[in-house]
Amino acid sequence: MPKARSRLTCVPFLCVGLLSLALVFVGFSLAGLADTDCCDPDLEPEDDYALRYRARETRCEGFYKMEISSHKPLFEVMGITYGESVFARGPDAVIDLSCPWAGSDTVHVQALAIPPRTYYQMDAILKPGQLLSWPQRIIHAGGLLDSDIGVLAWLLEPNGEHEDRIFVPVRQTSESTPDNEDDEIVLVLRAHGDVEAVQWRIRYEEHGIPGEMSQWTMLDPSSYAAGRPIHITLPSVSEGQRALVEAAGIDAETGDWHWWSGTVVTEEEPSE
Repeated sequence: MPKARSRLTCVPFLCVGLLSLALVFVGFSLAGLADTDCCDPDLEPEDDYALRYRARETRCEGFYKMEISSHKPLFEVMGITYGESVFARGPDAVIDLSCPWAGSDTVHVQALAIPPRTYYQMDAILKPGQLLSWPQRIIHAGGLLDSDIGVLAWLLEPNGEHEDRIFVPVRQTSESTPDNEDDEIVLVLRAHGDVEAVQWRIRYEEHGIPGEMSQWTMLDPSSYAAGRPIHITLPSVSEGQRALVEAAGIDAETGDWHWWSGTVVTEEEPSE
């Protein structure tokens, strides 16, 4: 004989009440989970579940397997922060990340491992005025140092048929540095090969009107081995709400010039 299928029978208003309670419970359960839209679909997570790149509470974070990619540009942006990166030590430490100059825009925050062949990444979405509490237990368990991590954030701005990535500086605070009010913007680049004669220049933009491009400034030192972070400190006094920053250097192997450019928010963006 076929088995009888069970059926839920209840008074209509009681069913509605139970459904409402279930939805409330699900809502609370999902509130603390990461926005999975921020997870990088191109990463292949490590096998170790505890350390692998995956959704964790308010972010996606962890280690992934070696990248197999074709050509990469010589310069890659690894961090844009107020002052140098600040990290608390220990498995229970927490860093708070915010983007006070993002205005009314939602931003994507990312942390990357700077040393070559170190495959760590953190991704999160920050809504206007939101603070991300970022536990350091994964970084600590992976054996990474303070200087091994770069943090950056960006918003996407429509431009015709595509979107431009506009970088927004990230402020980092912790229990050891609760009042980090450093307004100097530090840009961190990494070269995928040995590079020489590294220099940079800047052009500010005020209310959509670009100013004049500055002269090239040679870094000291100006030569960097592959994988070594390149720190560029932007002027502490801004001349506009945004700035186009360009960096250039010579590939030590080929003798060819290579460039990097990006737009950075340098003053608080007006709210719409």
